[in-house]
Amino acid sequence: MRWAVPITRVPGVILGKGIRSVPVINEVTGAVQIARRIKEGDIPAARREFAKTYLTSFANFAILDQVAQGNITGNGPDNPADRVRLMEAVDAVAAGLTGRLPATIRFP
Repeated sequence: MRWAVPITRVPGVILGKGIRSVPVINEVTGAVQIARRIKEGDIPAARREFAKTYLTSFANFAILDQVAQGNITGNGPDNPADRVRLMEAVDAVAAGLTGRLPATIRFP
């Protein structure tokens, strides 16, 4: 049976890593893990946990910066009238004018 289902743990590991990377959850989990490692006296593990938390926070802020600059966009408004206005702007973008495209990542 072990060979029949070799990767049953993989989806759970991916989900756990993804949830751990969410802003605020990352920082809180990191602080708890750092405190736990220091309490255990394992300073190298505390430093590794700090580095992991710091790098994940840095990546989250980099993504936030790109969202703020308009390089990463969402799906747009739920209101039908607002969506029509957005799609008219998208048509203008397709015609070569500048603007915002929904659900895109722009590489400047």
